[in-house]
Amino acid sequence: MTDSLLASWAKDRFAGEDFHCKKGRVYVISCGTRTYTWFVKEGVLFTTAQSERGEDELANTIWQKDCMIHSLDEDTMLPLHALTDCVLVRYPSEEINRQLKEDPELGWLLAEHYHDQFTSTLAKYKHAALDASEDQLEYLEDLFSQIDELEGERISDATLATFMGMHRVSVSRVRKKLDEQKTSTPPPAVRPIDSYAATPPPQVDKLRILAEEPPDIERSAQPEIARPACREPRHAGRI
Repeated sequence: MTDSLLASWAKDRFAGEDFHCKKGRVYVISCGTRTYTWFVKEGVLFTTAQSERGEDELANTIWQKDCMIHSLDEDTMLPLHALTDCVLVRYPSEEINRQLKEDPELGWLLAEHYHDQFTSTLAKYKHAALDASEDQLEYLEDLFSQIDELEGERISDATLATFMGMHRVSVSRVRKKLDEQKTSTPPPAVRPIDSYAATPPPQVDKLRILAEEPPDIERSAQPEIARPACREPRHAGRI
């Protein structure tokens, strides 16, 4: 079950409540006494989680249109960072759980969806296995450039620092270093178009071509037949 199918399934069966998020703002979801399942209707967000020491926030997951944010209980507070203007919709988890109990096949499809979502999340965080911070930064910038909603927008140092577990000043230094490397590397030499037009065509000796005898197509097309060597007759006299 894909994200879009799951989102449309919830929309057709339950009465949802919309929440609007402004770009660049951080929102904290607190469920209170009820649990909810959230979907992204529009925009791009990412969630953060505390590090093991509880000192820094590290990026957790990128959420795009139709993505389902996992169910939250009353004690969970989930920070959401809006990379664009976003619209979220929430449904009571108890109603969804009731549907899953009545339809076991639907529960299996939902479990499969969770597996695919977890696998894709791991695939997006290959930068964690990269040693050099330059490689991590280049990978993340390439990852964000593939998100259509961002429209090639330059991601802030603070956002990249959250993903990389670094201070934004350090990210700014790495970015500056990469920009200097790009500017110092000379581009490959390209021959201008005018130079091709100015180059005279090669001179061809037309008289020599006309004087050449054309090949005998009929003879050359026939296979050669091996013939025995001619011998002189025994009675032939010699001079």
